[in-house]
Amino acid sequence: MAKIFPRRFPVDADSSAWAEKTVFDACGQQLSDEWLVLYSQRYIGKRTSLSQSVGLGEVDFILISRRFGVLAIEVKGGRIDIEEGQWFSSNQDGRHKIKNPFVQAEEGARAIFEILRHELPSLRLSKCVNHGVAFPAVSGRSIGNISTYGPREIILFREDLEQLPSRVEQMAAHWRQRPNWSEEDLKSISKILLPTTKSPGVSYEEYLNLLRDLDALTESQQRTMRQLTNQSGKSIVTGGAGTGKTVLGMARAQQLAREGKRVVYLCANRSLAHHLAKEVEAHGNPIAGNLTVDTASSFVSRIGRAGTSKDDFEERKKRIPARIDRFVDAIEVSGLVETLDCLVVDEAQDVSRQDIELVELMVRPEAAGGSVIILGDPNQQLLIGRIESALGTDHQVRSHSLDVNCRNTREIASIAHSFTDFDIATLESISGIKVRNQTLRGSVSEQIRAELFAIREKYDPTNLVVLTLNGFTDIDPEDDLFVDGQRWEDRLTRSKFLDTDRIPVFSARNFQGRESDAVIVALTSKSLLRTFPFRSFLAEAKRNNKIMGRPQVRIDLQRVEKLFNQFRQSGLSRTVEKYRRELDESSDSLTEARREFLVREFQSSREMEFEPRFKDPILDKFWKDRQKKSLKISLYSMMTRAKVVLSIVGDNQALRYIKTELATSEHDIESLLEEI
Repeated sequence: MAKIFPRRFPVDADSSAWAEKTVFDACGQQLSDEWLVLYSQRYIGKRTSLSQSVGLGEVDFILISRRFGVLAIEVKGGRIDIEEGQWFSSNQDGRHKIKNPFVQAEEGARAIFEILRHELPSLRLSKCVNHGVAFPAVSGRSIGNISTYGPREIILFREDLEQLPSRVEQMAAHWRQRPNWSEEDLKSISKILLPTTKSPGVSYEEYLNLLRDLDALTESQQRTMRQLTNQSGKSIVTGGAGTGKTVLGMARAQQLAREGKRVVYLCANRSLAHHLAKEVEAHGNPIAGNLTVDTASSFVSRIGRAGTSKDDFEERKKRIPARIDRFVDAIEVSGLVETLDCLVVDEAQDVSRQDIELVELMVRPEAAGGSVIILGDPNQQLLIGRIESALGTDHQVRSHSLDVNCRNTREIASIAHSFTDFDIATLESISGIKVRNQTLRGSVSEQIRAELFAIREKYDPTNLVVLTLNGFTDIDPEDDLFVDGQRWEDRLTRSKFLDTDRIPVFSARNFQGRESDAVIVALTSKSLLRTFPFRSFLAEAKRNNKIMGRPQVRIDLQRVEKLFNQFRQSGLSRTVEKYRRELDESSDSLTEARREFLVREFQSSREMEFEPRFKDPILDKFWKDRQKKSLKISLYSMMTRAKVVLSIVGDNQALRYIKTELATSEHDIESLLEEI
């Protein structure tokens, strides 16, 4: 009997997993003990479907033998049809477009080959790693080759699974695979693809099951998806980090786009918009043709330009100075009013309500089937007040709640939600690995390095990242172990197999959690209370009539604002320009938009170094309260970015502050103003 991992099929054999379970059972029952079978092997590597960009992928089955080499098998269920190169799968749920399985299988085989070549340079691998495809529901009796990319010899049809040993040997023979590896060679391959080290209490097999369970839609997500599918008009979906709001929103957006509907998906974070846009692009038409992904502010500005040149736009700004009026004028002139079928707004707590109300003018009325879906987390409300944000809509809309954390294990979710008002008892996260807490000894870089190797010694995650409050600027930039993760145009290029010795560092605001299962959070007193931008504080203070109504407060605020402007115009402007030149001179392949984003992020991080010294106690209290609230949200966000492995590294002062100051209730600034 073959050695198969995991030893049991990790999910129930429902309609979506039936085909893979059929192959799983055939491998376990028919292949001899010379075969090692790995189910659901994840990887990061170059993918043809992503135009050779590096992306996250998965091989359904990897079959390994000393005599026959490695075969990467992609499984497709249901009845398979091909029409002019487009693949379709039909089952009881209907007919769906699917990706070319031969391309997927070839991508997987190439990725596995590159991984083994990198990790085992002395091993003979030429003509030893190839691919095949399995169609468990399709009979091959009347089917031969499937075009030029699918010779019959590399296909496993329904009847082939009844004689699996001979068919996989024929597949290997087609590729002329005869590696003649030794037993030691096989052990080396197994060690790379199936690590045997353990985290405390969690084996690798259990880890795979954890990831699969965390990726599944929860009951509340499925219920909400059904409700959104059957209704038009406006809906608001709220939930904590990790409850699947983005997964749900994208699933609905793609569903509508697949049906030929015009959909716009907006969010607040540029990195998330970039990541989701890449995901949509990978799907190809019709989804990519019907679904637009952007940040809300960028979309409103872009539509407001209405395709004008720079000179024409400047003239237009003189004619229509208000941004709102320019947008309304642009959609009326271009005929875009009521042309969208659906608007999805993610991260709604950080998106301006005014911007969304503008874009809603482009959505068809409810009577014509138009819909607006608002997704947000009130626990992350900071830069925009509830009323001013897209979450502060009227009470006539349908509301839904997601209350199950499906991104993190219970151990991680418990720590993350200690910074919120969420009741942890409502969470049903899967139990996993105990969170590691370490106090800094030496420099930040030295301690992160020590913690990194401690984790790898006990556990071998496929990837690992470091999160700090303000990103790369919070650690020693001269340490060659670390690299600025935000420098990548596509952050899925991160792979321990491609760049073993370097670990990316992100800020919590620019890391979405999809790119890594393992996270080291690094906290230092240096950056602890530098999470709320002074510019945002300045704007908020000026909007507060009670604060601005006190003359001594206005004078103090003007004094500190002047110091801030001097700070920006003196050393900071030179530092930013130096960084811009470094980007221009670097070998990074960056688009202009990404380059400008990095410059803005760098400037924002450096602006955090400004420390306002208020003389007025009201302003001082207001500033400190905003910093505390911002820190809570940042910590909550950082912790929930880890799916399975979380390690927290911090110095004594930082950890003591979090334990004592954040545990106490904050004195509301409005109450303080009433007392004075």
